[in-house]
Amino acid sequence: MFVRAESAPRRALLPIVPLLIENMRHTDSQVRGASVWVLEAIGPGRGESLQPLIVALRDDNVDVRAGAAMALRRFGATGQPALTALVKSLSDTDVRVRKYSARALGEIGPHDKQVVPALVQALQDEDREVQSKAAWSLAFCGGAARDALPALEAIRDTDDAVLHEAVREALKRISDDTSDPRGPVLISRNADDAIAALLDENVQVRINGAMILVDVIPESPAAVSALAESLSDTEWFVRWHVCRALAEIGPKARSAVPALTVCLKDKNSEVRLTAATALWEITRQADALLPLITETIKTGYGDDWSAAASLVGKIGPAAKGVVPHLIPLLEDKSRRDVHQRAIKMLGEVGRDAATAIPALTQFAEDPDSPHHEQAKQVIGQIQANE
Repeated sequence: MFVRAESAPRRALLPIVPLLIENMRHTDSQVRGASVWVLEAIGPGRGESLQPLIVALRDDNVDVRAGAAMALRRFGATGQPALTALVKSLSDTDVRVRKYSARALGEIGPHDKQVVPALVQALQDEDREVQSKAAWSLAFCGGAARDALPALEAIRDTDDAVLHEAVREALKRISDDTSDPRGPVLISRNADDAIAALLDENVQVRINGAMILVDVIPESPAAVSALAESLSDTEWFVRWHVCRALAEIGPKARSAVPALTVCLKDKNSEVRLTAATALWEITRQADALLPLITETIKTGYGDDWSAAASLVGKIGPAAKGVVPHLIPLLEDKSRRDVHQRAIKMLGEVGRDAATAIPALTQFAEDPDSPHHEQAKQVIGQIQANE
C-alpha cells in the first residue's frame, strides 16, 4: 500500500500507522522506505512508531535509515529513547543519515549529556551540511553546550555561508544563555499549556510549546490567534514550528493568513518555505507561492530544495510554473542529487510538463540510468493527460 503523503491530511493517515509499522519489516527495501517516509510525514502520532524507527536506523538500505532519522526529529523531547541510536548514526557512511541525525539530536535532546560531545565530533565531518546541522543543534542546546565553544570558534571563519551563519548563531546563543543548563522542565502535551508556553521568556520553553502544537493541532480561534502572534517570535525555530502547526490546522487557520504572508519574506529560508506550505494548506491558492518555490528550485540546495519539492507535490498541476526551471536541472550532470525528485515533480505537474519530455527522454532511453524506469513512467503520465 502506497500513500501520497504530501497531499493527505496527517490526521487522516493516523489509522494506517500500524500497517506502516508492519511494512517496515517487509523484505522489499522500497516498501520499507516508502513506509518510513510516510511515517515522517505523519509525525509522532500516538508514539507507537518510535521504537520501529529506532530499529530502522540500522536498516541496510540508506533511504530507510535517512527516513528514520528525519522521522525521529519530529518526536521532539518525547523521542529521547532514540538519542543513543542517533549518536551512532553520526558515523553512518551516508551523508544524509549523518545530516538528519545531527539535526534530530538538537531537537530531541539538547540537554542530554551524550548529545554535545557527539555534535562537537560532527563539527569535524567532511561534509559542510553535516557540520551546519551540528552547529545548529548546538545552538539549540544553548548554555548546555559551553564545552563546544572552542570547536565552534575553530571553524567560525569558514568560507561556507550556510555553515558560517550556523556557527555564528551557535556561538551567540551559547554565550548569551544564562538559563539552567539542565534545560526547562518539559511541558505537558496539552494544547492550552503549549499555547501558554509560546509566551514564556525562556526560548527553549517556547520551542517545546511550538513543537507540541504541531502534533496536538489545536483548532479554536483563540489557539489560531496565539499561533499567529507567535509568527513574530525572535526565534526562527519557534516561527518554523508555528508555521507547521498552522499548516496542520488547515482552512480553520484562515485568520493567520496575513501573518503567514509576511513570513514568506522571513530571513530564514525554512520559515519561508514552511509558511508557504501553511498558506497552501489553508487557502489552496498557489499564485503567491510560486515565486518562492521557483527561486528555491533554481538556487536552493539540501533541505530547502527538498521542502520546495514537497510543496510542488502538494500543489500538483497548479505548480506548472516550476517546469522551465526543472529542465536545466535534469540536464545538469553536477545536480544528480536532485534528478529523482525533479522527475517526480514533473509527474506531479502532469500534462503541463510536456516541454520537459526531451529532458526526460535522456533518462528513459538509458537503461543504465538509475532513473530509467521512473522517467519512462513520468513520460507516460504526462502523455496520458495531454
